[in-house]
Amino acid sequence: MRKEFNEALGVPSGLVKTAQQIYDEILNIIPKNADFDELEDFDETLRGDYRINDETFNKIEFDIDLESYDKFVLLGAATSESSKLNSKFQVQQRITNTFRITFRYAGPDTTNGEDIYQHMIDNKLEYVGTLAHELKHFYDGRKKPVKDLSGRVDYVVSSSKSFANIDPVNEFIHYLYYSNVIESLVRPSEIAAMLDSGQINKKDFYTFLTSTRTYKRLNDMRNFSYEKLRNGIKDNMSNVKHVFDVNDIDYSNMTEEQIVDEVLELLLSNLRNWKHDMIMRQIITNPLEALFGFTGEKEVFYKNYVRSLNKFGDDYKKFYEYEIKKMNYVGSKMIKKIAKLYDMAHDLQVESIIDWQVWKLINENKRQ
Repeated sequence: MRKEFNEALGVPSGLVKTAQQIYDEILNIIPKNADFDELEDFDETLRGDYRINDETFNKIEFDIDLESYDKFVLLGAATSESSKLNSKFQVQQRITNTFRITFRYAGPDTTNGEDIYQHMIDNKLEYVGTLAHELKHFYDGRKKPVKDLSGRVDYVVSSSKSFANIDPVNEFIHYLYYSNVIESLVRPSEIAAMLDSGQINKKDFYTFLTSTRTYKRLNDMRNFSYEKLRNGIKDNMSNVKHVFDVNDIDYSNMTEEQIVDEVLELLLSNLRNWKHDMIMRQIITNPLEALFGFTGEKEVFYKNYVRSLNKFGDDYKKFYEYEIKKMNYVGSKMIKKIAKLYDMAHDLQVESIIDWQVWKLINENKRQ
C-alpha cells in the first residue's frame, strides 16, 4: 500500500532509497584534505546498481563547482542530459545509463574538503532531498524523453535569468521557474526523501513540512499578488533608480507609480527577448536563416511562437495577472499534494515501560 500511495503522489518506487544510497556514496568520496583549487576541479565516477521503479542505471558522474565568496554556502545542484531538436521542433533527450550530478558551492579561499564533508553531514535532509529532486528530473527524462521546445525555453529562461538588482522582480522570475511543470513534477519526491531520511513521525510532520524551503516558497507563491509585486518595487525604489541611472533612463518627470510601470514593462520586454533569442539559437541551422528568415514548417513554428510571446500585446498588467494567477494555483495545488505525504511519516512508537530505572539508564546512554 505504501508503494502505491507514493506512486499516486508522483514518487516513483525506489527513488527515495536510491537518493539515500547516492548521498552515502558521495559522502564517502569527498576528499577531506583537498584545498579550494583541488575542489574546483574535483570530479569522480561512481558505479553500481541503481534503480528507480522499472528504470535502472549503473553510472554516476559527480563533480563539484566551487566559486569564491566571503562565506561557505550550498548554491544548489544540477543534473544534465544531452539532447537534440527533432523534426517536429521538440527537444529529444538522449537516454543514457549515466546520472550526472553537480553540487554547486560558494566559499572563501580557505574552503577545503572537510568543510563540504561536514556540511553534508550537518544538512543531510537537504542533500538527500536535493538528490531526490534531481533524480526525479532524470527519471522524468527517461519516461518522457520528448518535450515541448517552448516549455523548455520558459523553464531555462526563468531558472537562469535575473533583472538587475531589484529583489521583488527577481522573486517574480524565480516563481515563474518554481511554478513550471518541470519543477512541479519533482516536489513530492524531494519532500518524501527528506521525510524518510529524517525519520519524521506523524506528530512532527506539520512542523517539519512548514519549515522546509519548498513549503515556504510554495506558500509565498500561493499568496503572491500583483499588488505585492508593485509594492515590492516601490520598497526597492533606490535600487530601481540606480538601475535607471546606469542605463540612462530618465525618470525625472515620472511619479512613483509611473516608475513601477516602467519597470514592469521593461521586465516583460526582457522576458520576451530572452525567450526569442533562445528559440532562435535552437532552431537556426543555417546562418542565412538569421538574415533572410525561415521557410516551410520552420517558418510556421517560428511565427506561432512569436504570436504566443506577444499574446498580451502592450497590456503588461494582463500578463502579470495571468502568470501570478498560475503561480497561486500551482502553489496551492502543490501544498495540498505534499501535505498528503503525511501518510509516509513514521508512526509514533508507544512503549510499555516495565523497569523504569533500567529504561532511563539505557536511553540516557543512547542520548549521550
